[in-house]
Formats: sequence, C-alpha cells, structure tokens
Amino acid sequence: MRILILLFLLLSLFLSTAYGQESIGFSDSENIEPLIEYRLPAWGYSNLFWDFSFRSNLEGVNRDDDSRKFNDISGILSPTYNRFYESEERVSNRFLTPSINYNRFNNPGFAENENLNRQFELGLRGALNDRFYLDQRDIFLIRSFQGNFRQLHSKEFRSSDIDGITTDINRLQRNFSTTIGGGIGIGRLRNINPMIRALRMNERLNSLGSEQEMTLNDLRNASEQFTKVNGYNQVYDRPDKYFWGDMDSEISPNLMALNPFDLFYLTDVFSESIGQRLEGGEVVAQLDLNHSVNYLETIDNIPDSESSQLNRTTMLSPNVMGVWYRNLDLKNQVGLIAQISYNTDIASGSNFSYYTLQTRAEWLHTITDRFLAQPYISYIRFMNDIKNQNLSVGSSFNYYVENNLSIFTTIQYTYIKNEINNFSESRNRFQLNAGVRYYMRRGLF
Repeated sequence: MRILILLFLLLSLFLSTAYGQESIGFSDSENIEPLIEYRLPAWGYSNLFWDFSFRSNLEGVNRDDDSRKFNDISGILSPTYNRFYESEERVSNRFLTPSINYNRFNNPGFAENENLNRQFELGLRGALNDRFYLDQRDIFLIRSFQGNFRQLHSKEFRSSDIDGITTDINRLQRNFSTTIGGGIGIGRLRNINPMIRALRMNERLNSLGSEQEMTLNDLRNASEQFTKVNGYNQVYDRPDKYFWGDMDSEISPNLMALNPFDLFYLTDVFSESIGQRLEGGEVVAQLDLNHSVNYLETIDNIPDSESSQLNRTTMLSPNVMGVWYRNLDLKNQVGLIAQISYNTDIASGSNFSYYTLQTRAEWLHTITDRFLAQPYISYIRFMNDIKNQNLSVGSSFNYYVENNLSIFTTIQYTYIKNEINNFSESRNRFQLNAGVRYYMRRGLF
C-alpha cells in the first residue's frame, strides 16, 4: 500500500508539471478533412528506444468461502526497435523487444500458507506483419509471424500457520512460442502522422504573426517532406539544415525570411507529442497457428525433491477482427477494435478448445503540444467449461520532456470474474505503471 501511495504522489507531481507547461494552442484544429484525405507517397520510419518502468498491482480476490488481498511490484527494462513502411501497395510493421523483469509478489494464500515470491525474467519478443493490397484497391492479403521466448527464475517462500514449517521452492521455467498467420481483409487503415505534423507546423507559423499562409497544396508538400525525415538522418551529418532548406523550397511561405528565434520556434514542431494517428477502418479474417514449448523444473526442500516436465501445445485459431479510427479534429482521435476467435488444440488429443471475444474503445487527446492522454475501456471474455471475463478501464499519459526523452504512466482498474460449475471467483485489480523512455532514434510519432 505504501508503494501505491508513493507512485500516486509521483504521478500527481508529473501531472501538475505537465499541465504547467506552455502550449502553443490549436487555433484551427477542426479543419483537417481536406488534408487527411490526401494520399502520401511510399514512406516509413524506424524507432529505437529504451523503456525503464516500475509497475505495482493491488488485487483483492473474493471467493464463495473466503477473500484475500495480494500485492506485487516489478521493475522492467526493455529496449525496443520498430520499423514501419506504408505505400498504396503494401503496409509493413517490424519490431523486436528484449526485456529484463524483476518481480516481488506477496500471496497470503487461501489455505494455511502464506507465500512470498521473487521472480527474475529474461524475455525476447518479435513480430513481422505485412499487408499486400490487390491492384491498389482496399482488398488485401495478410501474412504475419510472431516469436516469444521467456526464461523465468522464481523462488517461493511458503510458511504454514498450522505447523510453522517454512518451505523453499525454486523453479526454472522456459517457454518458447511461435505464431504464423495468413488471411484476407477489406478496408484501409492509414497512418496520417505526417499530415498532423504539417498542420501543427502551419499553426506554429500562424502563431508567429507573419502574413505568410500555407495553402492546401503547401500542407500536402510539407506532409510529403516530413515523410523523408528518416532519409535525411541517414545521409547527412547536419540533417536539420538540409531538411528545412528543402522544406523552404517546397512550400510558398519564405521560411528563411524568419528571424533565427522564430525559425527555432517553428522547427521545434519535431518535439511535439502527437501520438500515433490512424484514419480509416478494416475488417480482417485470419487463420493463426501457434506452437508452444514449455519446460518447468522444480526444486523443493521439504520434501527434498526435484522434478521437471516438458509440455507442447499446438493451437489453431481462426479469427475475425474489425478496426476503426477517426480523427475528430487535430486534438482528438477515437478508435474501436473488436475481435472474436475460436482456439483449439490440434496436437495433444485433449479436445481442449475455447472462444475469445475482445473489444476495446480508446480516445487519444492532446492536452498540450508535449502532453498526451489516452483513456480506454476494454472487455475480454473466454468461453469454455471455465467462463472468464475481464473488464478494464484506464488511461495512459505521455509527456515529452524533450525530443529524445519522455515520461509515461498508466492507471488501470480491472474486474475479473471466473466461473466453473458451482464455484465462482471475482477479482478487483488496481495497477499503476510509471517510467521513462529514451529515444536513441525517433521517427515521426
């Protein structure tokens, strides 16, 4: 509880500092339709960043005959590389994330035992996703690959209230899973970050009080120029000089006529936090094949014993997913995601299968030019012999201290309900996550 209070105080300080920052405002935030309908040429970006965060959970569990409270705290370090490419013919995403996680978990137990767990985890995740559009229409084919490796070392101290015996249990767990998928979809979901960046540049130019105005054609040219940032960073030793020199030749306002202070103010548009802006919608039917190998080794001091087991599962999962995003104005974006899937084990002969229904609604809101909020609500339901449902409500906040450093936090409440035969269990979980992100290389979002 003291940890949650401390994190809450840090969050309050973070919010008060962020709200105290000066914003240049959004003077014409509604007039974005003519620009976001523009089709950009082929473009892309890549990001390389480090995340360091702390996460704390407080959970209450209510069963038919008892109730308990649990708490845990984690420290996580995770560098991430991602790459994005978009054209009228193809959209591609790549990412790779190694991670280190230390977790301390206190479990009072429902019987006579009280458990204290310490866990150290190494992980590696990666994914490749491609969409191929047929004859520049909104029908596309999908291919995807995901891989995940985890190695978990845990030590559990279990003390009994009845006989006073303390048990030490050491576990080593390794898990490796791969998922390949393919499918077909209709619709188009576009990344419009360059357009949003061009609109924000125009608002900065207008706020300088100059008589220079950017036309719709200027905004389109500026959007295309913003898609080339990655190339300038790779080719030139002084990329900003050449980028803004070419920007000046692409638009009608004379940027070189600005005094140095106004020009610095204009080019600071790169430091703004606009989030990942998407526009449009799509419906996808996909078939995923997942193979997972899990190894568990256990050493128990009472009785003095060792055991190990190896399990393999192969799941086949046909699913249908719909995604829709809409930018209401320059400050607000809303999105809806829904997916239903059927999952069945095709290798073990256990006839194990279940349905999954997932829905999520989210709202991205720009509070100031460096401060983003993203409230959301999600619902997940698993349906088989055991009925499980999760309802989560929360919000994430992201504040850019400068172009390469941001502070982020997430607050979430989750209600979990489990039912099997005549047994039922409900859980109320409060989660607070806070950390910093350092960009070694930052793209356009």
